[in-house]
Amino acid sequence: MRFFELDAVDITALSAGDLRELVARLCEAEVIQQGRRPKSVMWGGAQAAPDGGLDVRIEAMDLPSNDGFVPRGICGFQVKKHAMGAAACRDEMLEGGTPKLVLADLADRNGAYIIVSGKDDCSDSMLASRVRAMEAVAETLPGKASLRVDFYGRDRLATWLRRHPSVALWVRARLGRPLSGWRPFGRWAATPPAQNDAFLVDDHPCVIDANSSAKTPMPVSEGIHLARERLRRRGSAVRITGLSGVGKTRFAQALFEANVGEEALSPASAIYADLGENLTPTASELVSYIVANDHAVQLVLDNCPPDVHRQLQKQVSASSAMLSLLTIEYDISDDRPEETEVIHLEPCSEETVSMLIQRRHPDIGKLNAGKIAEFSGGNSRIAIALASRVDADETLTNFSDEDLFHRLFSQRKGASNELLECAEALSLVYSFNVSSSEFNDELGVLSAIVGLDRRGLHRAQAELMRRQLAQSRGEWRAVLPHALANRLAKRALENIPVDAINAELLKPENLRLFVSCAHRLGYLHDFEPAVRMANSWVSPGGPLHDIGSCNEGTLSALLYIAPVFPETVLQLIENAATKPGFASRENRNFRLFVRLLHQLAYDDDKFDRAATVMLKFSEGEKSGENRDSIVGQMRHLFSLHLSGTLARPERRCAFVSKLLESGTERHREIAAELFHAAFEATHWTSFSAFDFGARRRDAGWQPRTRAEELEWYIGFLNLLRPVLTCDDLTLRDWARSLLAGHFRELWTFAGCFDDLEEIVRSHASKGEWPQMWVSVKKTLGFDGDSAHPDLLARLESLSRVAAPSDLYSEIEAYVLSNTWDHIESRGGQVAFSDEMIKEKVISLGEMAAAELGCLERLGPGLWSMVGRESLRTGPKAA
Repeated sequence: MRFFELDAVDITALSAGDLRELVARLCEAEVIQQGRRPKSVMWGGAQAAPDGGLDVRIEAMDLPSNDGFVPRGICGFQVKKHAMGAAACRDEMLEGGTPKLVLADLADRNGAYIIVSGKDDCSDSMLASRVRAMEAVAETLPGKASLRVDFYGRDRLATWLRRHPSVALWVRARLGRPLSGWRPFGRWAATPPAQNDAFLVDDHPCVIDANSSAKTPMPVSEGIHLARERLRRRGSAVRITGLSGVGKTRFAQALFEANVGEEALSPASAIYADLGENLTPTASELVSYIVANDHAVQLVLDNCPPDVHRQLQKQVSASSAMLSLLTIEYDISDDRPEETEVIHLEPCSEETVSMLIQRRHPDIGKLNAGKIAEFSGGNSRIAIALASRVDADETLTNFSDEDLFHRLFSQRKGASNELLECAEALSLVYSFNVSSSEFNDELGVLSAIVGLDRRGLHRAQAELMRRQLAQSRGEWRAVLPHALANRLAKRALENIPVDAINAELLKPENLRLFVSCAHRLGYLHDFEPAVRMANSWVSPGGPLHDIGSCNEGTLSALLYIAPVFPETVLQLIENAATKPGFASRENRNFRLFVRLLHQLAYDDDKFDRAATVMLKFSEGEKSGENRDSIVGQMRHLFSLHLSGTLARPERRCAFVSKLLESGTERHREIAAELFHAAFEATHWTSFSAFDFGARRRDAGWQPRTRAEELEWYIGFLNLLRPVLTCDDLTLRDWARSLLAGHFRELWTFAGCFDDLEEIVRSHASKGEWPQMWVSVKKTLGFDGDSAHPDLLARLESLSRVAAPSDLYSEIEAYVLSNTWDHIESRGGQVAFSDEMIKEKVISLGEMAAAELGCLERLGPGLWSMVGRESLRTGPKAA
């Protein structure tokens, strides 16, 4: 790709310092290409400073010898800007007529010594003469056979540079010939050139690993480490998300800064672009080029739309190239891709924002900086914009939030009621398009709502851009940050009648703008005019009154406004569920409704109603359904951790109890799945972000004490106790299978010792419950060596109590079950092997063949096991 290629004359145009840095960056890129960390490359200091004869040194002992540009793991480079003939090369290696000490050190360590010239183009003979002169000096070293010498002129440097496009970008930047939109590592964030750009770190938890089960916020230092580790993986794709102004770009920049945390990513491997700019080549073309040439690159794409991310992620993951992709969330689009590696940033602490303001505006004072930080809510973009509008001799301590808002908005340019009115209308929606020929001219629709001329509204959005109160991506615009837009939207809802807004917004051709407005309302649940507008949409004649007949596009608005009035939305779904065909997988929008019901089940007082409608949806789902499983969504609600609901344990137990009491087979199947979730004691997972507009949400109820945790498990265990003694044999066997299957985790990890012991002694004695005996033995095998002596003794006692006591129960335990479960290992030794099991089965078969009554009793079970290897009872049994 010629975009990146440079000629030999370009190497000569570099200054002496840049030439040395070029070699260092190439060395870093080369060792990364070979799977090593860049910290093995050392360089620095002034060009004329004493350096022992080396400008760049590589210390990578495990790097194998090769014929590449870094031929040995121990390697030294001496870099010269001027021409270096054979004599000059010889003299460079000598000091007082003898080889420099550094050469002996390199030879002793089987290293390499390379002289680099930024001026020479060498023919084969010229290169050979220089290498011979260098070898002549090396011949005088004690370890002469171990030192490899070479000479790189500018022609070879240009060839080396073509292997590393990220370094080529840096050279272009130094020469003042950057590619269109593509940049090497540098100040990617919008920090002014003359100001301190050091990354600010504190202990405030503001980084969330969206792929973790707990989704617990962590300090930014831990988030930096997490992102670095993920991006080191070949073919990885990471996405940084968060609202405008929380520092996403600065976070990405810090990943490559050696003074931030440990084990920084190499700046030499970084390529950056803002996809809001015109890029040549395109991002897709660049990825194809990197993949085709297997370059070691960390590609950082700012303001990356979801569809572009998906496309590039497929390209990266489908290759085996040493490429990793980092994209930063596109703020304006309403779409959100489903990603596998997402790191979400929340606003930083007010203390950090205050420090940032004092750094950018040292004359503003600590008190004013603190007031601005408090107003911004941890959003640095709002804080910086406001700080630039405050005079050094002003004090803001007595300013109200409304005063600060007007100061932020007016920006020394004077108050403008018309601009404020336009900004209010533009903030009614999450984003808008300024094209007059696309999306039914959204700017024209908004101008009709506010009652202003379209040209005036267009001028207003342009002025908001100039005041840095809006952002653009192509034809798309959004008032940002959203904290500011939400305040403006509230003013709009106070100033513009709901009917006037709906008259334009609810026209079918304005569907996208309607959904975007719903997105905005979702953050205004505590504002009565927003609630009033949302209610107008679900009232008779409104677009969401009959949700059963709505298409997916219109229903996406329901998802957005649900946080405004959860009770109303739950009633809508409950009413719709009474109509045939709605609460079913046949409903083409069932995924949306089930997702929404899961969110509505968060509150304890809404849990039963939301879960009951989810149950209606799941009743027609086939058992074991894995694709978009409704029962799978219900399972999350019955998990000890990460349930996404505040419903009390006893409420959830009562719901499962009703399923058992219903007596239907489908309800029993669903109840089994909920028991599986409730009995989980080691691994809890969730892919939910637990967000719901601006309402405070978390992962749901969690036990605060060991006693509460134990009560959870015992509550669900107690639901099964009556079933163990019921007359319905099918139901009883179902409960037995369920409990036996979870015995180990309930004993070892949940610690339900007393209850489980009582159940085993009451219902599993003398082989009455072979499956439970097998489970007790498995627990002994897996956990016996590490168990407390008292618990080990109790387990061994239970094993003896539950052991088979006659031929029939032995056959049930060994033959009519998974015989491999009987393999025992204790203390690292096999106590009961597969051969021993086979011998046992054969012996049982022989005894059963001799008792006709036993065979008749076993008949149904044996027929169900036909084809199983465990039935091979040997020739004597036949």
